[in-house]
Amino acid sequence: MVTIVLCDDEVESLQRTEAEIERIKEKLPYPVDVVKYADTDYLMERIDNRELQSDILIVDVDMPKMSGLDIAKYIRQNKLDIIIIFLTGHDEYVYSSFEFAPLRYIRKEFIKEELLYALLAACRNVDKKKKKKIWGKKKKKKKKFFFFNCLFYFWKIYGGELAAARPEIPPYPGPPVAVKIVSCV
Repeated sequence: MVTIVLCDDEVESLQRTEAEIERIKEKLPYPVDVVKYADTDYLMERIDNRELQSDILIVDVDMPKMSGLDIAKYIRQNKLDIIIIFLTGHDEYVYSSFEFAPLRYIRKEFIKEELLYALLAACRNVDKKKKKKIWGKKKKKKKKFFFFNCLFYFWKIYGGELAAARPEIPPYPGPPVAVKIVSCV
């Protein structure tokens, strides 16, 4: 499940973006949950209290109370792991948005053409984040795997039946050493 937060001061634009996500959600690799905010103050309160559970933030750049650039700046300064996509009708903010490392910059008038590709790219980034978390767990298993490799190596050295299991390991050149193999779990 991927959570997408939409923030736009124009309610009509929020509804149009949500409708477009509903239209394309079958083409996305994950089921999506969409949360909408028309009030930047409420969104910032949720971010401040660490209550915002979001993978992707689609935010309008030009809003009256607080701009999308200010929200992105706050997110980056607090090192929150949220993918940011800017949605706007103003092309003049493109270069100033680069400072906050957005994934994409979608123009409102081209939302039907650009939103799908932006969300597919965002889902790939979500995949990378999930794999990093899983990789941390796999590291412990790698030590266990290393231990079993050592057991096979010793078994081969001393003529065990599994000597053919690892033919790429050269024979041990030193004197024989007594190794007791205890049951492994």
